[in-house]
Amino acid sequence: MLQLKLLGQPEIILNGAALTNSIGGKAQAALYYLALTGRPQTRATLAGLLWGDVPEALARTSLRKALTNLRQTMGDYLEIDRQSVAFNPEAQFKVGPTCAMHSNWLRRSPNAPCCRLPCSILPTCC
Repeated sequence: MLQLKLLGQPEIILNGAALTNSIGGKAQAALYYLALTGRPQTRATLAGLLWGDVPEALARTSLRKALTNLRQTMGDYLEIDRQSVAFNPEAQFKVGPTCAMHSNWLRRSPNAPCCRLPCSILPTCC
């Protein structure tokens, strides 16, 4: 089972093994964002969120590399296609503990950059 721990130092644990160090920082941020929003995100949204300060072509290339990293590491937990990325609704995973303030904020503002959170639960994206 996949576990995402988001308070304090974020951790990714798959079947009891820590994977945090084998996944790049922006890929981790995308994974946490997908988990907290609870809905599919377009590639354009993720690229803008994580690489908004670089040209669009470079952002798309960087996202493609991050998604390749996630696909290799997460396997069937994610559904990645040419337009969007989402958690597989049939996969079992656990997110927690998390700060209710941030979870509620992300649900209300799903396209807002994670770097603008009052206290960063996604420190690797900044």
